[in-house]
Amino acid sequence: MLDQMQVTTIPVFTLPISSVFSYAIGPIDSAQITSLHAHLSNGEECLLLVPVHLPPSILAHPVFKEGYEWGYLESHAEEEEWTVPKLMNELYQNLADLCHKHEPDFYPWTLGFVLGELANVAERDKTLALTGLAHYCFLLPLLTQERPPSWPRYEPYYAGTLHDRAVKAYRARVCVYQKQGKSFAEAQRLALLA
Repeated sequence: MLDQMQVTTIPVFTLPISSVFSYAIGPIDSAQITSLHAHLSNGEECLLLVPVHLPPSILAHPVFKEGYEWGYLESHAEEEEWTVPKLMNELYQNLADLCHKHEPDFYPWTLGFVLGELANVAERDKTLALTGLAHYCFLLPLLTQERPPSWPRYEPYYAGTLHDRAVKAYRARVCVYQKQGKSFAEAQRLALLA
C-alpha cells in the first residue's frame, strides 16, 4: 500500500507541446496507464485506471479515496448513458473546477472523483473510459501548469479553448461517418480511431 503522504501543492504535469497540437479524441495507449484495485467502504472493490504520470502522493492522499469512491458510486447509482462529447465535457467541467478552488484537498479529491467515475464507465464500455482517461491526461497539464515559454504566441493556451477544439474536431469526424450512412453509435466509434 502507498504511504500516507500529504499533498499541499498541485503537482505539475509536463505536457509536450507537440502532443497538444496533435491531440485527437481517442483511447489512451495502454502503456500510459496502470490498474489499481481500490477498496470501497462498503466492502466492494473497483478497478481504477490510473495514468502512470500521476504522482503516488496523490494516490496516497486521504481524500483521494473519498473522491474515487464518491465518483464510482455516484456514477454507478445513475447508470448514465454517455456519449463521447458528453463524457469529454463532463471531464473538462470537473477538472476546470480545480482552477477556482484553493483548498489543498480539493485537487486530490477531484482527481479521485474523475478516476472513480471512469472506473464505473469502464465496467460498461472500456473504450469510452480509455478515451475519457486520454482527455483527462490532455487537460490536466493545461490546467496545472503555466504557459511554456516555447508556446507559439498565436496559439491560445487555455484548456477550455483546446478542449472545445478537440471536441469540435471529433464531432466533425462523426458527421463525416454519418454522411457515409453509419449509425450515430458506429460513427462515434469510427471517429475515435481516426
